[in-house]
Amino acid sequence: MSYKPILAQKIASEIKNLIDAKKVINPNNITAKICADHKDELTDNADFSTYNIHANVRNVVGKMISQKFNDKKNNIDENQLVMEGFEQLQKYYIVNRGKIDLAIPIDEMTTSEVNERAEKLRKIGASYYKHADELELYFKTKKIIA
Repeated sequence: MSYKPILAQKIASEIKNLIDAKKVINPNNITAKICADHKDELTDNADFSTYNIHANVRNVVGKMISQKFNDKKNNIDENQLVMEGFEQLQKYYIVNRGKIDLAIPIDEMTTSEVNERAEKLRKIGASYYKHADELELYFKTKKIIA
């Protein structure tokens, strides 16, 4: 029996509960809660099991949070939480605090975090424009040569 869908469902539920409560989403806290909920399922080699279970759960938690809140794509996808009245503005952003990437409600972001995110998005946007220019130039040049 594969536990991947069960784990994904538990993680999604924890994330949803935090979103509904408008709380910071800390992957370490979600991991600790899920591992604590299954502590009685450890094998005889408890230290080894604990480490591997924690590492796997933390990895999956991180991936699911990144997938839900990542803005690296050109367009916001349907899994992301867009603020009502906006096309791109998200309810949460990934912010690094204390060497941990957290999903932070936009209203809890500092001015510095907002400015850093805005600058990052501008750089991403500029790189897309440059890419588009290079693509068009390549095909214009190719057609002249051909």
